[in-house]
Amino acid sequence: MSDVLSQKEIDALLRNISQGEEIEDSLSKEDEITKYDFRRPYKFSRDHIRTFEIIHDNFAKAVAPLLTRHLRTSFQLEVVSIEALSFVDFNRSITNPSIIAITEMAPLKGSIVLNMPPSIAYAMVDRLLGGTRSEVAYSNTFTTIELSTINGMLKQVVAQLQEPWENVIQLNPFIERVETDPEFSQIASPNEMIMLITFQASIDRVEDFITLCYPHMVIEPIMSRLNARLWYGSDDKKATTHDNREIVADIINRTHVDLEVVLGNTDVSYRDVLNLEEGDIIKLDSKVDEKLPIYIDKFLKFFGSPGTLEGFNAVQIDGLYRGSDDNEDV
Repeated sequence: MSDVLSQKEIDALLRNISQGEEIEDSLSKEDEITKYDFRRPYKFSRDHIRTFEIIHDNFAKAVAPLLTRHLRTSFQLEVVSIEALSFVDFNRSITNPSIIAITEMAPLKGSIVLNMPPSIAYAMVDRLLGGTRSEVAYSNTFTTIELSTINGMLKQVVAQLQEPWENVIQLNPFIERVETDPEFSQIASPNEMIMLITFQASIDRVEDFITLCYPHMVIEPIMSRLNARLWYGSDDKKATTHDNREIVADIINRTHVDLEVVLGNTDVSYRDVLNLEEGDIIKLDSKVDEKLPIYIDKFLKFFGSPGTLEGFNAVQIDGLYRGSDDNEDV
């Protein structure tokens, strides 16, 4: 087949171009062009999102039993979505009033936002104040007592962020202030990209969504560490594990236990005990050359021989107890 197009083929191509029709490439098709908004650049990769999912799944698993104990009713919390969007879009989605906890993430600079809708907040307050209703009526404002009640619970919730993040960075999260109006929760510029974690919360048949907002500027210093593979196999984690072992070993080394050496046993009457005098001899059921049992906190662990050391009574450990029951009581 000739590589030179005929006049008829040239006319057909020009006609298709003029009509805006797509010309298909018979050899290969290049990747489709995607739109990119330079005003709102996408700064989070799939790996970042995956790591956030791991961290906040653990956070939800820690918070749910904590609130269940304190509220004395079932509280369920699970991650339902993780997405990147602008701060202004997140701020517009917050209802007024809401519980908006501005949280510092020291040593990271900046703040994150924990947003709790009024339905969940009032249900928690109702339970903390002794209520049992499944549906709680709420007003357009929170009273001082209600805010004070919910604030104590929020501090414990925020504190649960520390452990899930420890494999990435050692954080000391604490609540800087609590707002109820979204207008007073401007922690980032409107176009700042954020990572939004949405949880579905359920308490006394009241269900709603709790959200956590992480501005990009807060987590930017640790973006390179938000890697699921690195998160599981980092040297820091190994160092932390080694440090933990040293701490446990130190605690064990400083633990005091009772050690008892039994010379023998005998049966005597209470009257004979009362009449004992200096020089009296008590006959025991053990022999002179018999190994003495040594008990650690009432459990038989060793056998030894009696003696003296530097003028003090002593016992020399001669062997381990290897009986069928290592927990034989004294």
